[in-house]
Amino acid sequence: YCYCYIKKSAELISREDLVLFMKNSSINHMQKSFNSASAYCAKEVILKEYFDKSQSSVFEKYNLKQGISIEIPKHWKIIDKQIMNQIDTNTELNTGIPQGNNDILIAASYVVNDKTLATARISVRIKDTFTQNNVKDMAQSDLDEGDNSGWNMAINGLKKMGDNSTKISKFITTKEMLAGFICTHTKYQRIEPYTKMNTSIYVIYLGDRAVKMTLSYEDSQAQLLKSTIDKIKQSLTVKI
Repeated sequence: YCYCYIKKSAELISREDLVLFMKNSSINHMQKSFNSASAYCAKEVILKEYFDKSQSSVFEKYNLKQGISIEIPKHWKIIDKQIMNQIDTNTELNTGIPQGNNDILIAASYVVNDKTLATARISVRIKDTFTQNNVKDMAQSDLDEGDNSGWNMAINGLKKMGDNSTKISKFITTKEMLAGFICTHTKYQRIEPYTKMNTSIYVIYLGDRAVKMTLSYEDSQAQLLKSTIDKIKQSLTVKI
């Protein structure tokens, strides 16, 4: 009741009243319309709404296909679509898994002095997949088995590329909630000379498609980047 009363009182405040608030933070003018307690509460409501609307975020929201949206820092670089297509091509060549039904919706990176310190990528694979109930019923042993095959595939892919310097840690997969769905979360480290990337792959299986989000950041920059990665993760929305 109190909140409704405050909102109603706030709606009565004119533009001139708001200007007075902003100039001298006084409630004297408002006392002409209602008592000081109501005026103070209404002032707080108006100021909060004013600043909420006037402040711009450092994150930009991207509304993608398949009912997906994500927020990414404005200073991150959005990867060109042609490069994303080439990523799919390389993935198919290195893993032997056809990528024709995989659509990379957005990929972005944070680069400093030509060194990539963090990345984010969202893709959708259109095919019959596990359902949410299937994922819910998965035992940890099922996830562990998938980790072994996934890790071996990654190692074989490096060998195909002739990459003898990059190391991949063992995959660790668990289940968690993301964007209102049960998803699988696979963690591993990609270790290269002079860099170690912490990587997380989240997959939401929806029966007729799978939404995949890959996030990574340089381990030595965790204090700088982890909160940003967490924000990107929590900003994901998926509508079905």
